[in-house]
Amino acid sequence: MYVGEYATNNGVGAGNMKAALSDAAYIMGMERNGDLVKMSSYAPLFENVNTRHWPVNLINFDASRSFGRISYYLIKMMNDHRADQNFAAGATLIKEADPQPRFTGGIGLATWDTQTDYKDIQVIKNGQVIYQSDLINKKDEWQHIVGGWEVSDSVIAMKQEGPQRFALLKGQSFDTYTLKLKARRNSGYNAFIIPFAVKDNKTMLRAHIGSWVNQNCVFESVTNGFDVADVSVQKRLPAQIATGRWYEITLEVGKEKVDCYLDGQLLMTFEQPQQFLAIAGRDEKNGDIIVKVVNGQANAVNTQLQLTGITSVGKQATITTLTAPSEELENSLDAPEKYVPRESKLEDMRTDYPLKVAPFSINILRIHDPAWKK
Repeated sequence: MYVGEYATNNGVGAGNMKAALSDAAYIMGMERNGDLVKMSSYAPLFENVNTRHWPVNLINFDASRSFGRISYYLIKMMNDHRADQNFAAGATLIKEADPQPRFTGGIGLATWDTQTDYKDIQVIKNGQVIYQSDLINKKDEWQHIVGGWEVSDSVIAMKQEGPQRFALLKGQSFDTYTLKLKARRNSGYNAFIIPFAVKDNKTMLRAHIGSWVNQNCVFESVTNGFDVADVSVQKRLPAQIATGRWYEITLEVGKEKVDCYLDGQLLMTFEQPQQFLAIAGRDEKNGDIIVKVVNGQANAVNTQLQLTGITSVGKQATITTLTAPSEELENSLDAPEKYVPRESKLEDMRTDYPLKVAPFSINILRIHDPAWKK
């Protein structure tokens, strides 16, 4: 197989560290299937910054300068340390006994090219109603961010077409809770969009019921207000959302999982995928063991490297790390090599080596195997 075009190009600015982390995970998947995937290429490759046609490109230039996105250095780094033979490898994270809620934030209402009514909005926590909409007496509770929302009696309605119509419940933030509301599709292409974990007017997660022209449902992320990316697999609806009928939508927002129900039936579930990944293999030219580790989390991870099947390793190893303090950071024409791989030494290497992995980082270890013979 030749993977002719791949790139993380939605919700990652113009190609930031988050894009590089996602690209790394994808490349690791191709490497794990290296018996089948013989070639791959990133696309688009080049773009003049003065004639922009695509949001994310690997190499950018103007009349006199150029720079590679962080993913450019990632791809080179992965290729420079490509294993000839794969080993069985995995990464297991010990889950916290009482994890912090992942989905803290506000709630909202949204549509996309659809005329939709919403009403009877409730937030319930520990069996108690902590918010109840009153669209007759408290119309100003909902801020109309995008689009001309209309409030009539107990209903807040979007009667316009257009993308990313969005209303936000003002000044409220929730962590673990149940969100209940009723929704009615009146016309248009899609159906219902329920934002949650809203960080600001431009950053949120949302449950989209009736995506892809009222065929599917999916969880999405929104960044920069208009950059939408699926964070779960598109799932076919049991039936299209009917016009003119009220549906009851429930979001069960837990610490690490969100369940979406439609009329009491579980429709879809979202859990943050593991953001700590590892693969391993051997360079047959010199026998080096190559371990590739990606940490997409905002915190460092203390790990224990476990190499089985060998009795000893060389005392010194190398580690090449590509990282940035924030996943939103990028290279630029003014700082073309701000975020590039750095190599360092690891001393006193052993088969059960303790390793601290930096946040937002891609790491490649080269470990000498003294017993290896070609």
